[in-house]
Amino acid sequence: MMVNPNSNTPALVCGIGENSSGFGNNPILPDGITATEQPAASQLVAPVETQEIILKVENSGYSPQVTHARAGILIKLTLVSQDVHSCSLAFVIPSLNQQVLLHPTGTYSIDIPAQTANSKLPFSCSMGMYTGVIIFDL
Repeated sequence: MMVNPNSNTPALVCGIGENSSGFGNNPILPDGITATEQPAASQLVAPVETQEIILKVENSGYSPQVTHARAGILIKLTLVSQDVHSCSLAFVIPSLNQQVLLHPTGTYSIDIPAQTANSKLPFSCSMGMYTGVIIFDL
């Protein structure tokens, strides 16, 4: 590749010069890994442990109203509604500043960050008529 000396194109782009060679014919990528190296096992990201909780959204509230979860791990809260037309569709977790307006029929997931042991996470509809709690004691 020839570079026009009158152009604004740099002679070295991303560690590759005009003769297509890199630094020692081995371009360096972020984190100091060369293009021909594989990341060490210690550089790979471990999967995040999660627990799924399924909560039924009903015209008369949430089922179950009280559920238990493991402390210290990510929780995937899955809200399932089937032909619901009450204020329970306006789901709120005040302490996490989470608010969602659900569809009358559908599924919606909320990622809840890891909580401390023996803590409680209350939830409700936006009016506070229908309530529930997740207890982190497992």
